Amino acid sequence: MELNENLVSDAESVGVKQIQTADKRTICKSIKSALMLNLFGNLFLIGGALLVLIALLYNSPEHSEIILFVGIPAAAIGLILKIILYAFGKVKLSYSSSDDEAILHAARIKAWGESMNCKRVWQVISVTHTDDIKRNAGSSVILTRRKVSATDKKPYYLDTDCDVLRIKLNNGTLCFLPDMLLWIHGFDVTPISYPDIKVAFSMECFTEKARVPRDAKVIGETWRFVNKDGSRDRRFNNNYLMPTCLYGKLLITSKSGLNVYLQLSDRTKIDALNDFAKVTKELNKNEHAKYSSDHLPGNSWQLNDNKAEVNYT
Repeated sequence: MELNENLVSDAESVGVKQIQTADKRTICKSIKSALMLNLFGNLFLIGGALLVLIALLYNSPEHSEIILFVGIPAAAIGLILKIILYAFGKVKLSYSSSDDEAILHAARIKAWGESMNCKRVWQVISVTHTDDIKRNAGSSVILTRRKVSATDKKPYYLDTDCDVLRIKLNNGTLCFLPDMLLWIHGFDVTPISYPDIKVAFSMECFTEKARVPRDAKVIGETWRFVNKDGSRDRRFNNNYLMPTCLYGKLLITSKSGLNVYLQLSDRTKIDALNDFAKVTKELNKNEHAKYSSDHLPGNSWQLNDNKAEVNYT
């Protein structure tokens, strides 16, 4: 069973004035260069160190000399590239913000940081529908998940005076900056404006096959192999009860193609995003914001919550 979703359109009406003259495209290009420099530095450094180690363990002096002749310069090149990266290759971003803008960004970092502060956060990387519900604990949907994490540590490729939050996903990283969200996938760096982002948050029931996180709410249980009426299918000897948990659900999408589905073990953490919407509403009350107070959902989540739409930054 899945709860009604509260659809959130991230509509920002207070802008951050950036001191840097470089536009977002130039910034992303510079970050890409830093990522590539870091990769080549690691390859040369690690590869050279491995060659040196092999040479020291190799029994043949002749071959050892050749390997050392290649390994030591390779490691030296890698070390030089890393020094260049950390000394000159970082992308410098400096922001000048009003009080409201500073409050807004601080609230954004706090809200997303709190929402990610669970015992387990998963990214759902695939959703498969099946007709064999008897062998899938009565569910017609199979979710493939990967654990993700969040950190407020500034990345090595940025030299900035603002707080940064990064969500490390299975196939990339979301980096929250004052004026944009960076979507980093391999060497591709895409800037996404906050008004172009939509976040839908709700709660959903999930039959947990792994260990249940300590902060999860267990609302029931079901058999691994189950009959249509919910009873145990006695044809299977290895049949056992599985817990049904109530998790938080976040869907992050954008016009540029961003599509992230997250599950939170602590369903109450999505309230942080709801509180963030209220902060944004207060800051934008004299601006041309496209929402009103009667659109905001309450802080308490219930199974019979009505669908609501709110805008937030």
